[in-house]
Amino acid sequence: MGGSIVECLEFRRQLAADPRTREDAFLAHRDSCHAGCTEAWWRAQRLERRLDNALQIDAPAQLAERVLLAHATGLRLRTRRRWRVGLALAASLVVVLGAGFMAWRGANAESLPQLAIAHMRGPEAFALGLTEPVPAASLRAGFAARGVTLRELPQNAVYVHDCPVGPYRTVHLVFREGGKPVTALYFPDHAIAEARDFRRSGVQVREVPLQHGTLMMLGDDAQGFAAVERTLDDALHGRAVALGRCDAGAGCGDERRALQLSAMDGRARNAAGVLPQERWLADSATAR
Repeated sequence: MGGSIVECLEFRRQLAADPRTREDAFLAHRDSCHAGCTEAWWRAQRLERRLDNALQIDAPAQLAERVLLAHATGLRLRTRRRWRVGLALAASLVVVLGAGFMAWRGANAESLPQLAIAHMRGPEAFALGLTEPVPAASLRAGFAARGVTLRELPQNAVYVHDCPVGPYRTVHLVFREGGKPVTALYFPDHAIAEARDFRRSGVQVREVPLQHGTLMMLGDDAQGFAAVERTLDDALHGRAVALGRCDAGAGCGDERRALQLSAMDGRARNAAGVLPQERWLADSATAR
């Protein structure tokens, strides 16, 4: 039998960080696991060998003699001209880097979903098959690791971990909604202007602004996205805030009636492209 899920996950992380480690526990798991860890270790070793071979670059012939000759024959007299050339190159580099940064900012919105999908399908893909609820302490710890305090506990979460996704710090969750897994990645330090739905690499994706960050949900389809968004919004803001604090202020009756009317013609509003947050607000107001 292979190792436990936790052992396999720790093995893959250590393999990615130091493929050549010789720790006893690491090697023992490699030799005993039948869940793919042994094959992953061999692939990592082949990659390390290819990298070593690529770095075996011989120095140009007679490099030392050429350096000494250049020094002895007064190439230093050309230093001033080289400085001018160097400054021109530096100025050009600044322009290129500036243009590249602007292009990166424009492409960043497209690259983030690819990073998220690759992470979902990576070493923690096993989480998509989990069905047992996550303990409350684990949920709070997962968010606390990113400096986020939960006001309520998210419902139907079966996995949580504070994960890096490319350069981003995230809280990685998996929810079980309608018998299907929904992956949710919360980026507390990355904000977007507006919500959007799209499909990428065979995965349905929804991005929504949430708190001071971004919530990205991924699944086979959009079923379950609204429930996940609702429970995480409640968890980060508290249910009273999520419902507009209707019980606390004057004029709430008009607001609640408007939400009830919104819920009654939900199909028409959905066809017009109403945001998921408005949909679940209307549903909540009707229930109340």
